[in-house]
Amino acid sequence: MLSFPTSEEDRRVDPYLGDIFISVETADRQKTSALEDELCLLILHGVLHLLGYDHETDEGEMHRREECLRDRLGLPIR
Repeated sequence: MLSFPTSEEDRRVDPYLGDIFISVETADRQKTSALEDELCLLILHGVLHLLGYDHETDEGEMHRREECLRDRLGLPIR
């Protein structure tokens, strides 16, 4: 999964957050449950990145948010 956010300046004009690219073939190989669940998990992860979360620098904030949203959406825990 790759995410490409738009600039903050662009977001002032248009609420479009950016693009998310997912390799379905890779998702199918790495899935631990149904492919649809894996794709939903990757989309959620990508949207959080587009919203500015960064799991490499945020001391677990993105992970905690992702867990909460997975639970609310009924998605499996990895």
